[in-house]
Amino acid sequence: SGYCVESETGKVCSKTCTSSCPKDWKCTQTAGDNELIYVCLPAYTQLCRPCKDHKDCTASGAKADTNFCIPRDDGQGFVNGSFCGTACAVDKDCKTGFVCSDVKLPGVDGTLKQCMPESGECSCLAAWVSSGAATACEKTNEFGTCKASRSCTAEGLTLCTADMPSAESCDNVDNDCDGATDEDDAVGC
Repeated sequence: SGYCVESETGKVCSKTCTSSCPKDWKCTQTAGDNELIYVCLPAYTQLCRPCKDHKDCTASGAKADTNFCIPRDDGQGFVNGSFCGTACAVDKDCKTGFVCSDVKLPGVDGTLKQCMPESGECSCLAAWVSSGAATACEKTNEFGTCKASRSCTAEGLTLCTADMPSAESCDNVDNDCDGATDEDDAVGC
């Protein structure tokens, strides 16, 4: 067909479409030269990919997308990173092992429906390892917020190395992660 698209296993040939595509693929408008071209694209190429912003979640070749970069919060002040969701209306729109969930995005009113893991954490695909896919993570409590990052490696997604914020003490360390070390009111200063 002349259309080579990114899939979970690498580049594959695709075809133009008007409405139907193979299972787990969707008929998507592509970024053509001022013409409306629809091509079958894998529906889940970016699903669960570590991300930093929404553009990291756009399907390869898609003109516009409804996949979003969604922060995963454990509810205890630990943001485990952000991962790509894919648009859905009901659970059957999602890949096996995923459910159609209402998600809240920072700065957006209301909720959006996105496929999210049924349980557990996202894993890394080989393509994400080679592209250096990464996400920010953070730990927050009453003392502040400490940030770090996680990235895809051959061994899987790295752990979040963010420190747990603590009261600033006079030890030459930024204990509360506010960018200042040993302020005048730090314990012991």
